[in-house]
Amino acid sequence: MTLSHLPKRKLHLSVRTLNKNWHNAVPQLRQHIRKVLAKNCLGFCPQSFQTLALSIILTNSSHVQQLNQQYRHHNKPTNVLSFCLPQQYQNKDGEHVHFLGDVFLSYETITEEAMEQDKTFKDHFTHLLIHGFLHLLGYDHQNKNEAKIMEKLEIAVLASLHITNPYVISSPNR
Repeated sequence: MTLSHLPKRKLHLSVRTLNKNWHNAVPQLRQHIRKVLAKNCLGFCPQSFQTLALSIILTNSSHVQQLNQQYRHHNKPTNVLSFCLPQQYQNKDGEHVHFLGDVFLSYETITEEAMEQDKTFKDHFTHLLIHGFLHLLGYDHQNKNEAKIMEKLEIAVLASLHITNPYVISSPNR
């Protein structure tokens, strides 16, 4: 889904890099994040949301593990954590901004998973960025029906970026 048929929306994006490995992992990292979200994901937001804001925090496994333990009571690292913190405010330009929340991504976990799944780091990271963003919009995968809906959206966005379906298990003899 692209935004060509929707009114122009603005995205205020804060990207914080707390792990130096991220700088070499994806060329033009900030531009890539903006492209993925602004051109491919904003269409999933309610139409009344014309100006959106969110934070992407690129960090490491130990930081994500601490957050996972503190907020989800799982004492292990994970690839992505989303914290939906919906707020509305008026910025200095008078725009009504819908802040969605924070997405934390773990460099080491994403690297390990990409290698295990025979994917490029960039493709796996892009999938998890989309996954985390969808969580901020209220999508979840706590049951099969929710998972099917969320996966369908992820697959569609990834296809528009020429990234293969991450849920298809490839043959070990490829």
